Amino acid sequence: MPVALPSSVGFYADANKRILAHTALVQGTGTASAFHGVYVKLPAAANAGPVVCVTELNFFEPNYFGYAKGTDPTTVTGSTPVLYDMSGKVIAGLVSGLTLVWSAAAISAGDLVIIADVYGRVKTNDVAANSLVNPVGIAQHAVTAANHLVEVLLDFSPRLVTHG
Repeated sequence: MPVALPSSVGFYADANKRILAHTALVQGTGTASAFHGVYVKLPAAANAGPVVCVTELNFFEPNYFGYAKGTDPTTVTGSTPVLYDMSGKVIAGLVSGLTLVWSAAAISAGDLVIIADVYGRVKTNDVAANSLVNPVGIAQHAVTAANHLVEVLLDFSPRLVTHG
């Protein structure tokens, strides 16, 4: 099976929030999106959608050094810069291929993963039968706990869950 190479696209931040790399984002609602300007934001809840991208790079204000490798991503993602407005700034997001995404719990290889929380982390799909699921993609390996990076083959196509 051929592997899709990651495709990165530029989006606009819908809100003044810091966002770590490897975070799933959904379509923005606070700012109108046009053909040449798609706005993205952090999800409001689990299984939020439509999923638009996974961030490729850290999205911080200039000269922000409040994040160190190994820090819990929930302490940074969603925090508000004090002296700089991130709204409307360009954010790089991956829309296809393989990429790393923060986990919110243990995940098994092959699991369909969805947005788990307001931090854009993912979890194994737990949506009830006959409900719409907004997937992020398919986990390529297992992770054993929250705040681990799981490799995901991206597939944002919403679908109806037919089993429970």
